[in-house]
Formats: sequence, C-alpha cells, structure tokens
Amino acid sequence: VASLGETPGFSMASILCAGFDWPGGGGFFISGREGGEKMQQVINRKLYDTEKAELIATDRYWDGSNFERHGRNIYLYKGNANGNFFSYHTTLWQGEQDHIEALTKEQAIDLYENLPEQEIDFEEAFGVEPEEA
Repeated sequence: VASLGETPGFSMASILCAGFDWPGGGGFFISGREGGEKMQQVINRKLYDTEKAELIATDRYWDGSNFERHGRNIYLYKGNANGNFFSYHTTLWQGEQDHIEALTKEQAIDLYENLPEQEIDFEEAFGVEPEEA
C-alpha cells in the first residue's frame, strides 16, 4: 500500500472530506466532518435538509483516537421551518449509505437522551422542561 508521501501531487488537505481511489485500485476515506455533511432527503413528501435544520445532539466526539463511532455517526436535527425531527446517519463503511430517518417527537427525545453530545438543552430542543426524577 502506498503512503501519501509516495503519491506525487496529493496532499492531506486535497483529500480531506473526500473519497480517494489509489491509482491501480484500493482506496480509503478520511473524514473531516464537522457536524455531518449536508444532506437532503424526501420522506413522505417532506424535504428534510440538514442545512436548514438545527443540530440538537450527536454521538460525534473525540475519544482520543477519532470522531467516528465504529465508522458510523448519528446527528439529531430539528427542522427550522416546521419543527419536524429527523436523524442523519453517516457511515464510512463500504456498501452502506448515509441516510435520513424521520422521527416522531418521542423518538427524537429517546435518541436525544442516548446521544452523548447535546448541542442545545432539552427545553430548547423540545419546548418542554424534563420532569423531575
């Protein structure tokens, strides 16, 4: 396997956030995702767009080695136009595709509670205060 230093004309900056195929086959991916890449998907005649929504929570954090959780990440969003919740799933695995999943408010709350990085607090995200334990 060739290293970057052995590949003329390529620098680390030129391949960040992009797939790269080595001459002669093979390849790799270096992730430079900051809050996920932009994505749109139509589900049940509704357009879900990560650029027009607010990021609520994610499992993307630095663990001392990388930002990816076993090659996959989840981002929870709330649509700015209508308040619909959705999750954006990213993957680095061959044969899998990034995708968006529409969520009910209850599903979004369950996901929020299980994601380690909350970008906004519960009340701001869901319009209600959490109940006292």
